[in-house]
Amino acid sequence: MKHVEQQLREGGVDFDSAPKEHGTDLIARIGSNGHSEARKECKIRISVNSQDRVNLYQKWKENIDLIVYVWNLTTTTADIYALSYAEAFALLKERGHTKTESWKDGGYSLKVGNCETRTWWSNHLSPYLMDGKRFRARIASVCSSRN
Repeated sequence: MKHVEQQLREGGVDFDSAPKEHGTDLIARIGSNGHSEARKECKIRISVNSQDRVNLYQKWKENIDLIVYVWNLTTTTADIYALSYAEAFALLKERGHTKTESWKDGGYSLKVGNCETRTWWSNHLSPYLMDGKRFRARIASVCSSRN
């Protein structure tokens, strides 16, 4: 989680830990501290595993704005991808995972292990690879405005 927090700080994004209700890990906010964009608040779910995984649960649809997958984690680096629920769902659907019994039971978790699967996921996740600046833009484009 420290890698995600570091990128948010680099992007000038304010954030707080969130109570674990509905799977939210962080609440990120932009549009304050003199920045010109509209004030936005974003509920973020962070998926960090010792092995690269793609998880998606139906209960997140209404409660999570961004799902952040942390891959290739070391003590100093990580690949961080941020997807909306709809984007993550579309990728799972394309792979046929939304037709499984697991999905019908509420969600899907996939260990991205073999070379072919890893290549497919790496290619399809690459547009969602974050750094500080991209994280801020992602929050601005995906997350809801708050009055």
